[in-house]
Amino acid sequence: TESKITSLLTEVNGNEFKYKFLVFEKKLRDKTHFEHTINIAYKYDLEGEKISSDHKFPAYCFFRTRESKELKFIVHAPFLLTDSREGIKEDVWNDFLIKELAELVGDSLPEIRKMGLLDVDFLNVLPIIKDDFKDSEFQPIYDAVLNKLSSDEKLLSANDGSRISAKQALLARGEGLTSLLDSGQLSQLFEIENCQWLDSSIPENSAIWNYLKDELKIPIVRPETFVNKLKDEFIQKQSDGWMIKFYSFLLKPKELWEKSNSILRQKKFIRLSDNTHVTPLHENGNPQAYLPSDLPSSLPTIKQNIAKDENARKFLIELGLSEPDELYEILEFVLPKYSKSEIAVSQEENIHDVKKISKLLTDYRSKNPSDSITKIKTLLRKI
Repeated sequence: TESKITSLLTEVNGNEFKYKFLVFEKKLRDKTHFEHTINIAYKYDLEGEKISSDHKFPAYCFFRTRESKELKFIVHAPFLLTDSREGIKEDVWNDFLIKELAELVGDSLPEIRKMGLLDVDFLNVLPIIKDDFKDSEFQPIYDAVLNKLSSDEKLLSANDGSRISAKQALLARGEGLTSLLDSGQLSQLFEIENCQWLDSSIPENSAIWNYLKDELKIPIVRPETFVNKLKDEFIQKQSDGWMIKFYSFLLKPKELWEKSNSILRQKKFIRLSDNTHVTPLHENGNPQAYLPSDLPSSLPTIKQNIAKDENARKFLIELGLSEPDELYEILEFVLPKYSKSEIAVSQEENIHDVKKISKLLTDYRSKNPSDSITKIKTLLRKI
C-alpha cells in the first residue's frame, strides 16, 4: 500500500478552487497478469490540516459513475461498467475489485493514525451508518472498517490523547466520570487490562456514538454502572483525596443514594478516622458514622481531612450524617467509664470528657431551650 498527497485545481465560473487529497493506492493483477491500480482518496478540509467529512462521492472508474453516493471518500478502480458507463455491472471481477478496495480502506487506517489524522472527527469520514450500506455492492467496505476497528489494533482516541483498541474502550455517560476515574481505576473496576475512556468530546447519540455502542459493542458507563461495580477492596485502596472527589461527584446523581434502599447505601464507602469503612446507617436506621466535631469523640467519626472539604461535607450532610449527639455520647460512652470500681482514664481523656459535659451544659442557651433543658435534666439524673 502506497500513499501520496495530490492537489486538484478546478475552475467554476471564473473562480479557482484547490482541493487536496490523501491518496492510497494498491497494485493488483487480473487473470492475464495484467497490472491494474486501485485507489482511495480522502479529501482534506479547506485549511488542509484534517480530513473532511463534508462531501459524499460516487465510485470512479477513470470518470465518475452513479454508483454508491454514501462514501465520504473516493474509491477508484477499473470496474466493468454498464453500456451507459454510469453503472457498475454485477460481475465477479467487480466483486474482486470491491473486496480489494475494502482491504485498502482497512489498511489505510493505521497509516492515517501515524499521520496524526485519525481523530474523532475522522470517524465521520468512514462508513459507520449500517443502513446506508444494506444491500449495497459496497458493503464489503463497511465490513472491512468494522473488522479493523474491532481488532486489537489501537485505532481509537482515548480521552487522554493516547490510542486504544475497541476492547480497551469505555464510553462515559454522566458528568464527572472521566475526571473521577483514571485508567488504573477503570481496569480494577471492569477487570479489563489498560482500560480507558474514549474521547469525551463524542456527542451522545451522534452517529459516531451509536456506531461505537451498537457496532463496536463498547460499553457505556453511567454513574449507576460505576457504583454497581464498587467493591470494598477498591474503596480501601483509594486515597483521601480521591474520596473527597468521590463524595463531591455524588452531589449530583442523587438517585444513587437518596432513598433508603438506594444502591450506594448498601456499600461500605464512608471512610472513618481509623481508615476503616462502613455503610452510612445501621439496619435499624441509626448512623454508623458521624461528622467530626471540635472535641474528640468515642463514636465512629468520619476522617477529619475528608469531612472538612466543603463539597464532601455537603454531601455527607445531605446523606443524613451529622455531628454526634452530645447527650447520647455522654450517657453511652463517657459516664460508663467512671462508674467502674477501677477508673482507667488518662488525664487528657478526662479533660476531654469534662469539656464535653461542660459544652452540653453551656450550649443550651444557643439551641432549642426546651430540648436542651430536657437533655440537661437527663444528664444531671445520671451524674
